[in-house]
Amino acid sequence: MEELLGISGASPTPGKAPHAAGGVTVLTDATFDSFVAGNGVSLVDFWAPWCGPCKSLKPVLEKLAAEYGGKFLLAKINSDENQALAARYGVRGIPSVKAFVDGEPVDEFSGALPEGEVRAFLDRLIPSPAEGLRAQAAELRLAGDLTAALQRLAEASEVDP
Repeated sequence: MEELLGISGASPTPGKAPHAAGGVTVLTDATFDSFVAGNGVSLVDFWAPWCGPCKSLKPVLEKLAAEYGGKFLLAKINSDENQALAARYGVRGIPSVKAFVDGEPVDEFSGALPEGEVRAFLDRLIPSPAEGLRAQAAELRLAGDLTAALQRLAEASEVDP
């Protein structure tokens, strides 16, 4: 069944670095915290090999991870093999997808959502390039450079009107 999911059944050795299986990082209790800590937006899919809806959600998540080109990192954790972590994050049913930003849980969904709903979920999490430009404009304004601040705001409005 794990072959159908494209996920290795073998878990990484505790304390070892997470490994990728089919473009998805496979996590354990031992590797989870270090993975989500400094990776910006991370999506963690709690799954199990016997879970039918997990099989439906997997290709949707992988497609969007490829399409978004590194704007978020995708990881999976077998909740049967890592029950303490599943309990820590209140996983009551699977699939359960938790979103983390720099190690902090910020949002989640349960069940095999359609692609459009998963995309909307991601779009709420991933900052627009315009946000960075707006932040630069605010810094420039505080520094007293109003001309440069207005230029950054104009650039931001071109990116995200």
